[in-house]
Amino acid sequence: MRFCYHVDFAGPVPVNAVLPDDLLSASNQQIGNKDIEPEWILELYFTSANIHYGPWADRQRCQIQNFFFPFVPLDSIVNARLEPGQARLHTQLKVRIEFSKGTSIRVPLREQSKDWKYANLFQQDDSKMASPTSKDDKSTSEPDGQVRTSLDYNSAKSPTTAAITSRPYAWIDIKMSVASTVKMTVPMIVSENGYKTTLDCQLNKVIVTTSLNYAVLIDSPSFCIRRVRSEPNGKKKF
Repeated sequence: MRFCYHVDFAGPVPVNAVLPDDLLSASNQQIGNKDIEPEWILELYFTSANIHYGPWADRQRCQIQNFFFPFVPLDSIVNARLEPGQARLHTQLKVRIEFSKGTSIRVPLREQSKDWKYANLFQQDDSKMASPTSKDDKSTSEPDGQVRTSLDYNSAKSPTTAAITSRPYAWIDIKMSVASTVKMTVPMIVSENGYKTTLDCQLNKVIVTTSLNYAVLIDSPSFCIRRVRSEPNGKKKF
């Protein structure tokens, strides 16, 4: 795994344009940087990685999602055009994730159709623990001097004891080949039309298997996702 973080130091806006507007991006033209905008880039590279997306990672999903797709309960304010001598602005944050030499992502899950089975086992175990000295529990003396009840014998002989204390999880495995990428662009300025956050996901040779299917669930040469989240200007009502 390799992590790269790059942030340009924004210098002042020049008096005369360094590049013509037709060579600059639309956001750069709107804000008036008069040159290539300062870069702000975050890159992650995974090589032959095995990624487990478990409960802990899912609990962080809300914080990560709010960072890249924030919900701001305020009216959007269009950024004013910069004047010569003012510090140039970063117009967008670019995030790139690349998977090389094949990567596998495992997502554990709980099969709801079996909840009743394990819930009954836990209830039985809880009832025994709540009343360990019931009438059915007969104490016996062993040659080693220890006293054991029938509950001890049943727990030792029961074939479902392991299932009571441990439940196997189901899983989904997503495997992809080389040159699979995820790109995201988060705007840092607001134009007259608002702003747009984009997500482009390009996965090559995708194979999806699960612990519940007897065969491969998905086998596709490519898998593409493009998401554009627009946030127009205007009054926000709550």
